[in-house]
Amino acid sequence: MNFHAPWAAWFLAGIPVLVLLYLLKVRRQPQPVSSLLLWQQVLGENRRRALFQRLRHLLSLLLQILIFLLLVGALARPVLDHNTLRTQATVLVLDARARMQAVEPTGRTRFATAVERASAATAEASASRPVAILSAGAQPTVACAFNAHPKALAEVLEKMTPEDCGGSLEPTIRLARELAAAHQPAARILVFTDTAPEATSANSGIEFIALGSPLDNVAITRFASRAQLNSPDTSEVFLEARNFGSTAAEGSIELSLDGRLLDVRPFQLAPGASFTQSFPSLTPPPDSQPGVRGWLRAHIDRADALPLDNTAYTLLPAPKTRRVLLVSKGNWFLEKLLEADRKLRFELLSPEDFDAPMSAQFDVVLFDATLPTGFDLERTAGNLLFLNQSPWGPLGAEIPAPITLEADSTHPVTRLVNLQNVNVRKASHIAPPDAAPGWRFAQPLRALDQTVLLTGEQLRDGPTRRIAVLGFELTQSDLPLRIAFPLLISNTLQWLAGSPEERPLQIRAGEPLSLAPQQTASLRPQTTPPALTAPPSASAPAQDERVHALLRPLHNGYYRIDDPAGSSWLAVNTFDPAESDFSHIPAASTAPWNFTQSVAASPWMTPWRLLALAALLLSALEWALFHRRRTE
Repeated sequence: MNFHAPWAAWFLAGIPVLVLLYLLKVRRQPQPVSSLLLWQQVLGENRRRALFQRLRHLLSLLLQILIFLLLVGALARPVLDHNTLRTQATVLVLDARARMQAVEPTGRTRFATAVERASAATAEASASRPVAILSAGAQPTVACAFNAHPKALAEVLEKMTPEDCGGSLEPTIRLARELAAAHQPAARILVFTDTAPEATSANSGIEFIALGSPLDNVAITRFASRAQLNSPDTSEVFLEARNFGSTAAEGSIELSLDGRLLDVRPFQLAPGASFTQSFPSLTPPPDSQPGVRGWLRAHIDRADALPLDNTAYTLLPAPKTRRVLLVSKGNWFLEKLLEADRKLRFELLSPEDFDAPMSAQFDVVLFDATLPTGFDLERTAGNLLFLNQSPWGPLGAEIPAPITLEADSTHPVTRLVNLQNVNVRKASHIAPPDAAPGWRFAQPLRALDQTVLLTGEQLRDGPTRRIAVLGFELTQSDLPLRIAFPLLISNTLQWLAGSPEERPLQIRAGEPLSLAPQQTASLRPQTTPPALTAPPSASAPAQDERVHALLRPLHNGYYRIDDPAGSSWLAVNTFDPAESDFSHIPAASTAPWNFTQSVAASPWMTPWRLLALAALLLSALEWALFHRRRTE
């Protein structure tokens, strides 16, 4: 037995006061009466019942003293938990990962059960036994430092909510150990979770409260879109769903575009099986905002353990239009190619009219087999493409009729480019400059040991500058007549313009995303598409919470990123099989872990509440006896 409020014993000094109140005699007032005959009979009966009268007074006094003792005992808050004899503080760790949103057959989520179990420990908090609360989500979070006030701890638990992220419990357990070790004497650690961590010495001595039971669940594990290479105006959408349950599952998957139902696909999944589906040729809506064609949402029309992973979000990518300046004396193949590419907007200029400051107004400047008079690479800003010319001086050794052209399939410029059977009359070796500090070069196209295509990146504090040099003239080959020609030029222009550095359309919940210096992002997701007719705004609503430098979304949905140029959107999903699999739940007692079903059977079974209840019942009993003339 231990008492959290031993100071309540001072109230025992009130017992003598209670006894004195019973010893006090009532001072009778003399009253004249007409006769004493009736009073003689009453006085005789009182003499015969004198012992019983004393018993009536004694029973009333004992009941009052017992009620008073019970109330004092409740104020002292006794505890029968044997753990309180060896530790004075407790660190509570609540698993707040996505899987804790699973709904049990009782209709309660696992996180709600964890909060209820944790409340039993916080109810016993006192100055001699403070309690700290940690949340184990994407990152360890101290929800409340050591606190001795049960009401304040209860308010913290009430405000805690689970996240939509995956992750590991280990970082939070390490933080809990540090907090427990810093407290003197060392605190005990209670972890409320539905998964058992790995059996390591780092977790020895920690009490794990096992929650939940095995459940069936179907989840969307992948949902993504990409523009088709052969038609940038259309997109492909890929979806994967998986049955994590022990029984077969069936239902339907609904695909919506901008809030409008687009397609419905039925599915039947055996235990452990997955379902993959492609939705080809999705066209952008006519009223789409810049940077995004539409908001895609997939939903499994089926009730299961975790509603969170039944819905997924993604965005249809819109290819960014690139501004290209073609500096040429005339090249019919290049002009027609740039004119046909809907991802490009180009202008034609003769070499005599080119001026170096013009290059800053375009994403890429293409020099076709000629350089303007007085060309200076340092004065010419931007990303540059040179055909049969080099910005670092004359071309290298001539390569007459190269037999084969070997392309690096891993480089973005030559990705999916097939140059077999391409005939080149003559080419030139492109050698990197001897002195080019800050530049990084690659050779994505070679003819044996000679470089035919050279790419370079200038690494600096600002945006990365890129240059590409092709060592042969297009009219000296049959490349313009091959299928590889538009793909090679398109890949090169998109790489030069910086496509690989574009922001992803979707990330996982809890994954960090770096923001540009002038960008801000919303911390509140939207689960429905915003109005497409409203123009994008660079200013966030007054009630919206914003972050700078780093965005770590904790919940699924659409997030808006604003910068001076406009707004863009980001889709966030859980997509973690470990968070959707509820087929295995740790047993209530598994060595070497000390798993227990609960801290207390019920918060109402704590001793001080039982004492208060007993005092209430005795008060009701004393009241009933008083009205039946059994006590005074």
